[in-house]
Amino acid sequence: MNYQQITGPSGPIANSFLNWAGSKRSVAKHLLRHQLPTFENYHEPFLGSGAFFFALSSLYKMPRAVLSDRNRHLASTFQAVKEDPESVIRSLRLHELLDSEVHFAGILRDLNNHKTKGTANPDRAAGMIYALAQSFHSFWYETPDGRISLSRRSNPKPFRPKFDRISVASVHLAKAEILAVDFKESMKLVLPNDLVFIDAPYLKKHDKSDPRFYTAKRFTRLDLEELIRLVDSAVCQGTHVIFCWNEKLPETVFDAGTWLDCGRDNVWISFDPLVEGLL
Repeated sequence: MNYQQITGPSGPIANSFLNWAGSKRSVAKHLLRHQLPTFENYHEPFLGSGAFFFALSSLYKMPRAVLSDRNRHLASTFQAVKEDPESVIRSLRLHELLDSEVHFAGILRDLNNHKTKGTANPDRAAGMIYALAQSFHSFWYETPDGRISLSRRSNPKPFRPKFDRISVASVHLAKAEILAVDFKESMKLVLPNDLVFIDAPYLKKHDKSDPRFYTAKRFTRLDLEELIRLVDSAVCQGTHVIFCWNEKLPETVFDAGTWLDCGRDNVWISFDPLVEGLL
């Protein structure tokens, strides 16, 4: 098996610009101790903060990345950071100046009053970045009727945006395609010899979907079954897959591959991980 060549990074791996519950930065640190198989394009159908993408992009030359999420607020925020980081930074400076309980409530109201269609808007992107940074556990929650419901942190520290992360993220996103679609549409774009990083929402016990979820449409047990079917199809066509879950699924779920313990997460990879470390 051939392995991807490192490009000679000039500094440490990049951090995401977005606070997000369940970030996979620790998973990235674990997995990037190994070289990855040679891949053509990178796909991430459950984008979240994009922590794995930013870490990977710091180390590998990726000619094309397809980053997608069903959450349109999230997709439009990434698009705005990619296209107009200076305007996002200007708007964040205003949030830094006005940060308060009243301001937080106002931003949440504005986000709910402007339904996004996935298009880039620097002001709303900055509003989402601010709201997540100052919210309880940085958990983006949408009610079943589509309204955003966030609670401000108790006695939060003053908002101090990390402007450098916005600028760095824009550089990494320059060649990325950002889509506001669900995983079924995203997986249609996956080709042989691509790499797919999958961090689907975890299910709660008793076969229930998470009652606190980041999009109005919940991820269910049926969605998990469909996702596993799509993963099997991708692997059969020669795609490399990284699949995160909160527990190891039964051995009968995947025909091959390896489960790795990555802190609080269990990660299944479809390729051989036994290669010398990079980080």
